[in-house]
Amino acid sequence: MGDYESILRSVKEGKHLSTGENELHQLDMDLNELTTRDLLDVIRFDLSFDITNCLTEEFKGAFYSLPLKHKIKIAVSDEFFGAIKLFLLTYYPGENVEEIKESLATASGLERTLLLSVIIEYGLLSVIPNEDHDALLEYFVSKQVKEEDVPRFSSPEFVNRLFEEDLYARKMFYVWICENLKLLLQKNLIDTNKHLVFFKNVFSNEDYIQGSISSLLQYAMQGNVEVFYKLLSVNLRIDPFTKETDYSQWLKDAGKFLFLAHCLQEYFSELDSKAAEKFKSKFEEFCSYNYLEEQISSFTIHRKRDNV
Repeated sequence: MGDYESILRSVKEGKHLSTGENELHQLDMDLNELTTRDLLDVIRFDLSFDITNCLTEEFKGAFYSLPLKHKIKIAVSDEFFGAIKLFLLTYYPGENVEEIKESLATASGLERTLLLSVIIEYGLLSVIPNEDHDALLEYFVSKQVKEEDVPRFSSPEFVNRLFEEDLYARKMFYVWICENLKLLLQKNLIDTNKHLVFFKNVFSNEDYIQGSISSLLQYAMQGNVEVFYKLLSVNLRIDPFTKETDYSQWLKDAGKFLFLAHCLQEYFSELDSKAAEKFKSKFEEFCSYNYLEEQISSFTIHRKRDNV
């Protein structure tokens, strides 16, 4: 087992597996269904070397000596996932940035996914071409972006691509995504008027508005009151009947309602009087049947002054 072809052949024949170790089982899913998120989880959270212990020492020694392009080819050929995991847990790019850049330029499918996971984990943003919006998107949603790297994500084409992505469908709305979006907002790279529905969906889909989610929404609405109006349009079930019959849902929506009340008082003291009075009336009703009368006295909204 020395040259690339013989190593590849041994993997396809399963001869790279060690006897006497726990048996490796094939994955229940197609290897090509693996996502960047799946592979990053292996790098970041899988501290067990059980699978790599099931590989022969001869194979591991031969694998380590191969150039990157051959390691990738062999890794994606292992239907038992062992070589992929070996690559993820042991590969370190070091000074081989150009090698990674060249490999990414020609990679596709699982090979590309495997490379992107390494690029993201080690912060090798420089190897991703500006026009590769899919790769930039994977980086943006998988790692916190440094302020000096914001220009790489500043093109209108990338921003549009970002908001076309259904982050909730991918179950990827993590803390760093909020921080990255906030960074783009701070640099005036997001036209919030074009993406009001996005902020509404964030508000609707999250069970609790707190932490980075709260910070993102507050920053967006401070820059554009239309974001706040859009959040006001969300139907919140805060009535007494829901409280009695579906307390869990009521608790979530009550928290959102109080979040809006805080934002209204904190940022929009001179909001349009009609909207302000309507919300204040609803707030007083909410506080009344929940015995929060002391909250009413501290809740003040000033009417917008008429121009003289």
